[in-house]
Amino acid sequence: MKGFPKNLKTKQDFLNCIAEYGREKTLAAFGRILIDDTKVEKVASYDLEEKTGEMSNIKTEIVENSLPTWQRLGFASLDEMMKIKETGGIQNGK
Repeated sequence: MKGFPKNLKTKQDFLNCIAEYGREKTLAAFGRILIDDTKVEKVASYDLEEKTGEMSNIKTEIVENSLPTWQRLGFASLDEMMKIKETGGIQNGK
């Protein structure tokens, strides 16, 4: 890795960034994306105002996220991602 990355695409990118730049700097830059997004809110229905084109009477519902962050980045589970986020790396070779 050359220079501090602009984004993380994989679990290995995250681990490399921690190893090279430290946990604090890595989490300051990317901690906001390492979240539990297994459930997301989606718009179920709304009314569209003809004059303004704005949505009103918006109704939402909570649904399962088909591709949560932990899975997209290549972590084995949400727990693994959160543990690495908290500890700063893989412990005991796991």
